[in-house]
Amino acid sequence: MSQEQKKQIAKQLGADVPFLREKPESMAAGGIGEILSPVQLHISHPILIVKLKDAFISTVKAYSMLRITNREKQTDYGEIFRNMPEPSKWRDHLVNDFEEVAFGMHPVLFSLKQGLYKSGAEFALMSGSGSALFAIYADKATAQSAHEKLLRDYPDSTVFLSLHDFFT
Repeated sequence: MSQEQKKQIAKQLGADVPFLREKPESMAAGGIGEILSPVQLHISHPILIVKLKDAFISTVKAYSMLRITNREKQTDYGEIFRNMPEPSKWRDHLVNDFEEVAFGMHPVLFSLKQGLYKSGAEFALMSGSGSALFAIYADKATAQSAHEKLLRDYPDSTVFLSLHDFFT
């Protein structure tokens, strides 16, 4: 796939995806997305990205509905990635507060996330304010199987599978 094709796919998936893809380092977003800090992160696992056709979420509406609960301390993403470089360990540590809003608006997104885990994903999360979800798999065969199933189950949606490092 050419770099231009990758850029076009990234743009379709969400406004923040091309930004993250073009950055020379990985960035962690905190607060409501305004706090960006570089983190050392290299993912060589297969990544599956899904954006359902009928699950559009307006960024303005998502922000207006967002309710962030007070946390005792700010998440240190750099520390998480240094101490737990395996995506399988991120599930209890990395969250996207927009998921509550998105899943309330489109319950199919919650089902999709659960389905990604059932398909063998080591980690799954919604990207940004929604509605694309991504999943990280340990191996190509599991990722390809999940990709094929999603293409059958959601034929009108955008389903992208990277078997290489998408962020380099």
